[in-house]
Amino acid sequence: MDNVRAADAEALTALFNSSSDIAELDPTFRAVDVEEVLGHIMESQRCEILEKGFRMQASGSWRRMSSLGIFIFAKRRLPPM
Repeated sequence: MDNVRAADAEALTALFNSSSDIAELDPTFRAVDVEEVLGHIMESQRCEILEKGFRMQASGSWRRMSSLGIFIFAKRRLPPM
């Protein structure tokens, strides 16, 4: 698992959009553009500095386009009680 970087946005966009055939099974799927992916990457980097919130990470050898997949997840802290 690696944190993604802005330089990875184009490759990650191509990887994500290569799964567009899933739209027949999942009507919520939609193709994304590089700017949208870059926005998620920038938010992930901002939250990494703050040590909370959203993280975008990739798994596998995706830089060689043989990825196991990309994963987007959140780490949340509960508000103090």
